[in-house]
Amino acid sequence: NRQFPGRADGDYPQRLAYTILSLIEEERPEVVLDLHTDSINSIAYTIVDFPKTVKDTKIIKNCMKLAYDLGFHWALDSEEAAGYPIEKSLSGALVTKGIKAVTIELGGPWVISEEFRKLGFDAVWRLLGKYDMVKVSPAQKIIETDIDTENILVFKDDVKIQSTGIVEFRVTPGQKIEAGQVLGKVRDVFGRTIETITSPRPGVIFSHDDQ
Repeated sequence: NRQFPGRADGDYPQRLAYTILSLIEEERPEVVLDLHTDSINSIAYTIVDFPKTVKDTKIIKNCMKLAYDLGFHWALDSEEAAGYPIEKSLSGALVTKGIKAVTIELGGPWVISEEFRKLGFDAVWRLLGKYDMVKVSPAQKIIETDIDTENILVFKDDVKIQSTGIVEFRVTPGQKIEAGQVLGKVRDVFGRTIETITSPRPGVIFSHDDQ
């Protein structure tokens, strides 16, 4: 997912990325959903990639509407926040080509979670219903509403601890937070606080990183 657009004559990951992207470009689907897993402690959420090379923001607005329809928390991601050229991801590469695509993060790695499997299935099923590809119940239908453009979340901070110790979280993924709010404490083996972690800005916690 950092190899796009890939190379036809590159190493195996580059060739694989090139093949995937070429197939999608040839088919020109209306929507592409890239399903991923995040850290062990996370909520289900959607990433809308906003490569700095994209000048026409209409495609970004379409991706935002897609993320909104999926029903999860979602946020705009950029090279500044991600730390790498965002168009090297599949969704980012597709957005640069005018194809509506988002990345969905569904739970932690290595373990199949029934909770996140169901969340992902239900979201995709509702979206298929919107395009009349499957029949959905009235309760499953996506209600067409405008996006609240005043309160769009943007990935800004990956808050890191500066000490070695036992982390005691004071907030949970999905929780709204305020600037300066205590996110957690780092304690030594005797229970003494050696660092207090605070939020640099208001926002929403998407995950507790497990790295």
